Amino acid sequence: MRKTSKLLALTLAVALQPAMAGTVTLDFNDVTATAPLTNQYAGAPWFVEASGAAWTAANVSCFPNDPIAIAFPGVGNCGALWLAEPNDNQTSSMTLKVGNGFDALSFIYSGSNGDSKLSVSIYDATGALLSSLDSLGAQACGGDFFCTWSNVISLSGFKGASTVKFEADNQAFLLDNLTFTTNAGGGQLPEPGGIALALSALGALGWTRKRASR
Repeated sequence: MRKTSKLLALTLAVALQPAMAGTVTLDFNDVTATAPLTNQYAGAPWFVEASGAAWTAANVSCFPNDPIAIAFPGVGNCGALWLAEPNDNQTSSMTLKVGNGFDALSFIYSGSNGDSKLSVSIYDATGALLSSLDSLGAQACGGDFFCTWSNVISLSGFKGASTVKFEADNQAFLLDNLTFTTNAGGGQLPEPGGIALALSALGALGWTRKRASR
C-alpha cells in the first residue's frame, strides 16, 4: 500500500509541474530571398519579432537567381539572419523580441570584415540590461562576403529576458541557429491536462488511504 501511495504522489508531483516553454531555434532554413525580415516568426512556435536592421539572407548557392543573394558557408545552409540596412550607415542595430521570454541564448555568427566587432545586449521587459557581450570579432574574408562560422556563443545566468539587441558595422555580420531557452517555473501555471491528471491522482490517493484505514 505504501508503494502505491508513493507512486501516486510521484504522479501528482509530475502533473503539477509548470509547463516548460522549452527551446525555440531559428535556423532560417525557410528563407527564400534576401529581404527585410518582417513578422514571419511572430507566430507559434517562435513568438519572435524583429525590428531595426534585420534582413533574411539567402545563400547564393541555393538561390542563384536571387539578384541580391550572398555567399556564406554551410553545406545545405540556405538561409541566415543578416544584420544589415539598405544604406551605408557605419553602425547598424537589430532587436529581437521574444514573446514568451527566455533565460538563455545561443547562436553562431559569420563576419566579413576583420575590423568589425559584434556586440550583444539582453534586456528584460522594463529595459534593464541583464547580460551582454562586446567585441565579438570577425574573420577577415576580403570583399563583401563571408567565409566561416564562429563556435557557438552562449549567454545564460539571467532570468526573464525579453529582447536581445545585436549591433555592428552595417552588413558585416550574419547570425544563425539562434536558440532561445526558457526554464520551467517563474509562476507558470500547469497545463490543463496536468491539472486533470493531478485531480485523478488526488482521488486515487484518497481512495487508497481510505482503504488502508479500514
